[in-house]
Amino acid sequence: MEPLPEPPRPAELDPETKTWSAGRPLFRVHDASPANRFNPGQGCGRFHPIRDGRGQSIPTLYAADEIDGALSETVFRGVRGPGGRIHRADLEPLRLSRLALEADLRLVDLTGLALRRLGLTRGQLLEAPERLWWKTARWAEALHEADPNVCGLLWVSRQCDTARAIVLFGDRVDPSRLRPDGPAEPLRGGRGFQRVCEAAGRANIVVVQ
Repeated sequence: MEPLPEPPRPAELDPETKTWSAGRPLFRVHDASPANRFNPGQGCGRFHPIRDGRGQSIPTLYAADEIDGALSETVFRGVRGPGGRIHRADLEPLRLSRLALEADLRLVDLTGLALRRLGLTRGQLLEAPERLWWKTARWAEALHEADPNVCGLLWVSRQCDTARAIVLFGDRVDPSRLRPDGPAEPLRGGRGFQRVCEAAGRANIVVVQ
């Protein structure tokens, strides 16, 4: 695997941006907290935890424009290859929600040629293993600082390449701009569990009862 370089100084970055329009579908898998609540910096993901130029923690929120994308970036994230397994018990705390975006958001584009513009490949940034997430998070910090008008990052979901995934910066997006659109669906049972099983079947992932 080609190594991921350290990000340059934010002033040296000139990222492409795209607009995520109000009204575009936005799906999120989350715990029992409100669907529009940002992660204050707990845990470790591809683009968190991150800090601003003053060293202050930046809350983050991950979502996708398709249900399969939201599930792929969370429930199926650790599954390696076809025939992998997830356990129904692990779905217990999780919910699936749709959010209604009340204003357009400007996002750093990490797709196609826009990723190449940054001197990066998909393999380096978006397919880096978990042990290198501390390094991919440093890129998120640099891109956050490079443009004070961007609200987050946009990329093609690693496991579901028909979906666009995003992470939003909590210091630039007010949670009130993300309104829950309908009730959250628990993934442990009912329609939420049915959605997980349908997506798992398409991906040849086994759901262990």
